[in-house]
Amino acid sequence: MKQVLSVAQFVLALCANPFARAQSGGTPAMPGPMRDITSLQLSQHLAPSWNLAPSREAIGSEAAWDHRTVTKALLDTIKAAAFNSVRIPLSWTRYADANDHLRADRMARATEVVNQARNAGLHVIIDIHSDSAWMQPTYARQAAANARIGKLWTQIAHHFRTYDDHLLFAAHHEVMGAGDHHAPTFESCTVQNSFNQTFVNAVRATGGNNAVRHLVVQGYNGHIDHTCDFLAVPTDTVAGRLMVEVHCDGPARASGGHVTAQFNRMRQRFIDGLGVPVLVGELPAAGRLSVDGVRTYRTPWDPYIASAARAHGVVPTYSAK
Repeated sequence: MKQVLSVAQFVLALCANPFARAQSGGTPAMPGPMRDITSLQLSQHLAPSWNLAPSREAIGSEAAWDHRTVTKALLDTIKAAAFNSVRIPLSWTRYADANDHLRADRMARATEVVNQARNAGLHVIIDIHSDSAWMQPTYARQAAANARIGKLWTQIAHHFRTYDDHLLFAAHHEVMGAGDHHAPTFESCTVQNSFNQTFVNAVRATGGNNAVRHLVVQGYNGHIDHTCDFLAVPTDTVAGRLMVEVHCDGPARASGGHVTAQFNRMRQRFIDGLGVPVLVGELPAAGRLSVDGVRTYRTPWDPYIASAARAHGVVPTYSAK
């Protein structure tokens, strides 16, 4: 599992402090009770986190996008490398019928991967991934997108409703207008916020452990500034069970000082201001080893980003890209 073992510096930097060493504790169990802890407390058990390559969203087969098939051995190795959680990107609409009923075989495989991760001793975060084509933040598309979000999450949440709080749900992935990386308009951020609210409502309505499950919402495009400026944290039926996810540029596009300032802004806005923890769901500094000179930037970047995350109390999720 070379992919996992190549990030030793990142792991060591994270594990050099109590925030990163928080233990999951106990024997992994899928069905079970929810602990009486807030999302802020739970976030301390998630770091360091591993962003699984997009095997489970690839078209054709899990290896179709040049990523390895997810196996128990891979997940065991991630845990052995000192990671405490894994983010599993999942595409659902590609494996649904015309009425968005999820296929039983795809649900079974998703369940198998979640169970393998849990049995490895990892917390697990699953989302709706690679669905930006239909999840457009416009008034014209809002009703249809919300209906679809509600239908998909009702099915997903119902299926996993007995799982304990080692399983978290994340609303979606980098929602934005097609090809639009600019700051969102009032329309786009209003619609984006409605997607998060629909997600929370759909999950809570399925009952069981989902009534108090820890849920993760994103700001516009997962962008830190857009999230701090425009995200409206959803109204919830239970207190202290929400987290915010952002994504962070790698060293090719962001200086160390810039990242430190961004982490500080997230801490002030969400952690200190609202008691809502922040996950950096993607840190794409892993890079592609085929690119010349990638290690020149990657070697100093990994421990730096880990230390910056640790200092600001956010949960970094290493991306094996």
